Amino acid sequence: MFENKNVDLPAFLLSVYQHFELSYSRFYKMDNLSKLGWLTSEILLKDSFEKENYQPEDIGLILSNANSSLDSDQKYLKSVDDIPSPALFVYTLPNIMIGEICIRNNFKGEDAFFVAEHFDAGFTAQYVGGLLNNNVIKACICGWVDVLNDEYKSALFLVEKDEKPGSILFNAHNMNRAFDNDININKKVDANVFIAGVGAITAIGNNVAECLAAFECGRAGMGDITHMATIHKHQVPVAEVKMTNQELAIRAGISSDISRTTLLSLIAAKEALDDAGIPNLASLRTGFVSANTVGGMDNSEAFFVEFLKDNNKGKLKNVYDHECGSVTEAVADRLGITDYMTTISTACSSSANAIFYGARLIRNGILDVVVAGGTDALTKFTLNGFNTLMILDKEFCKPFDEHRQGLNLGEGAGYIVLVSEKVAKTLGKPLYAKLSGYNNSNDAYHQTASSPDGTGSYLAMRRALVKAGLTTTAIDYINLHGTGTPNNDSAEGTAIKRLFENNFPPMSSTKSFTGHTLGASGGIEAVFSVLAIKHGIIYPNLRFETPMQELPFTPETKFLKGQKIRHVMSNSFGFGGNCTSLVFSEI
Repeated sequence: MFENKNVDLPAFLLSVYQHFELSYSRFYKMDNLSKLGWLTSEILLKDSFEKENYQPEDIGLILSNANSSLDSDQKYLKSVDDIPSPALFVYTLPNIMIGEICIRNNFKGEDAFFVAEHFDAGFTAQYVGGLLNNNVIKACICGWVDVLNDEYKSALFLVEKDEKPGSILFNAHNMNRAFDNDININKKVDANVFIAGVGAITAIGNNVAECLAAFECGRAGMGDITHMATIHKHQVPVAEVKMTNQELAIRAGISSDISRTTLLSLIAAKEALDDAGIPNLASLRTGFVSANTVGGMDNSEAFFVEFLKDNNKGKLKNVYDHECGSVTEAVADRLGITDYMTTISTACSSSANAIFYGARLIRNGILDVVVAGGTDALTKFTLNGFNTLMILDKEFCKPFDEHRQGLNLGEGAGYIVLVSEKVAKTLGKPLYAKLSGYNNSNDAYHQTASSPDGTGSYLAMRRALVKAGLTTTAIDYINLHGTGTPNNDSAEGTAIKRLFENNFPPMSSTKSFTGHTLGASGGIEAVFSVLAIKHGIIYPNLRFETPMQELPFTPETKFLKGQKIRHVMSNSFGFGGNCTSLVFSEI
């Protein structure tokens, strides 16, 4: 209905708002993405929907876009150009737009927001059709709302279960016709994002070379607890980094008073940057996107031991860096990264999400280089929490075995250095691989458990392949999420069975070596994945004995060298159904 070619986006949106003589004070507090979606919903509902014929619970809202809150992120960055080391707080998310539409119209039915590479009419038709056919809702607004800089498009569809005069059949074909598919045909092809450096510290090695050596000789990192005073000592095995805080601090060149999470992060991130060997890094737009789940919890625990005995005691400096973001800020400061930093904490998928978020920052021209990955240290908090969930194995874990009993917690850090094509051409060393595909899908089945049919896992893997432009037969190795818990392995296995059918590539869980490093796992396993491509190796799945009855495949149990590895899929599936798959490809 409107097309803007001469004024900026905020002015354009305000003109639409005024044209329709709308009155909604909250409009002025919305970001551009929320304003665009909200205005489109007002136009859609203005004359075409008799919502009084429905109960609020009968009306749903299902939207999607490609860029999430990147438009607002960019504007935030511009506003803090003069402030050193800005920390990014993403406060404008798509759920705000959904909330405003629902509040305005009193919609209380099913609602969801999906981030996708482009408008997927087939998925939308299937998802919304399922809600209607199962009588979850009787009407729905669905479609696409996207903003990045001055490029924007919003197209919403009103779908009702009961046919009305003049309506057309709700299907993917008709949605695509209405949407004008030219936007996808003419869309600029994404630039490649390359991996230039890797760094890791885990229970099997204090650097990348030591980790590779441990894989080759089959040396796992599990053992008794040594760094924590806990009642679980001698009861449950863990995979600890084989260095004390004092030893880590000496290697990192900083004080041992800082949290163990920070020490691990700095060591691995610095190894990755040194490995990348990027000339004139200071002249490039460089970011640090890091993930963790425990922050400075280890120091906080030390504080409360004394504080609870006497509230005049306890070192307050131990709780100064308690939150997850403090770890990122401390490491970015030591690395000299001041252009961009942010922290992602989505449980076990955290650092996988950090990696593809970093890639999107490069592809959208915001940064040239991103150090991306994650870190987590073992703490009483996590050990007690997972013990309460009753998913810790009292023996060394055996992922994807019929008789698996649970996971072993681990600690460590893993980072990769992502670079743009422009930067890649300036490097004097071979690149490792490129990040060709990625996806995050959330099935929201349960607070901690994966859905039994692996819905989130399946969607994450399938869409990562679509993003990479690959079929399942192209994948040469899968680095499984493979925690060793009955639920996780069954859900992931079911999803792989459904997606790959009878063409199963070699696969294994490297957590059988490192333990489950939680927020660090996606970063550590990304390092292992690109090393698999570079060196032509497949890692063994330790302690596997009995195949799972419901699965037609088994993991690899031997260390294989000299393999032709072109594409590797790395899975990281977290609490709340937050599932992420990355695809790394040879160059």
